[in-house]
Amino acid sequence: MRIEPTEKEIEKVYHIYLKQSKIDFEKGQLKLGDLPIIWARAELLYDMYLELKKLVGDSVNPVMRKMGRPYGRNFFKTLRKAFTATGNEVDQEAILSFFCAENAVIGWGRISVENDMNRWTVRCEKGFPVAQAFNVRKMFATDPVDAYFLGYFEGFLSEMVGSNFRGREEKCMALGDDSCMMVFRKIETKSSSK
Repeated sequence: MRIEPTEKEIEKVYHIYLKQSKIDFEKGQLKLGDLPIIWARAELLYDMYLELKKLVGDSVNPVMRKMGRPYGRNFFKTLRKAFTATGNEVDQEAILSFFCAENAVIGWGRISVENDMNRWTVRCEKGFPVAQAFNVRKMFATDPVDAYFLGYFEGFLSEMVGSNFRGREEKCMALGDDSCMMVFRKIETKSSSK
């Protein structure tokens, strides 16, 4: 199974978000439904990555990854709840289709997700935000730089499938690759390997 959003699917999610967005003038907040949201440049994650690297050195990727994991889990729960509330069937293909389109709408990149048995692959042909920021500056990193998204996808897939996943950035534009690609596999536990 390979999921890649069409332009029409991306437009549909965009209009859903547009319809649900409002300004709470009293609180000075932009909201998506009741949830306060912040518009931020993609460079926000690039700047966070660089500052954190100054503080913790090579531990930056595990820290960013760990930060992303709970958000991925929570976003899946939010999607499942929204699908259930609207009477839509909560199947992996429908969830992933919305998920891919939503990523493009919010600026994380136009991604595709592919499941080949126990291996899940997430690709972004134009690069995830941190890698894009390196590219725009014509800079190269020494390690993959989108660990936050790696953790986010680990959390999302783990919650969706009901098993823990571990991912690896196999391609990263900040390293000079032509695209970004992350591969995820289930973490084998002692009880599941017997």
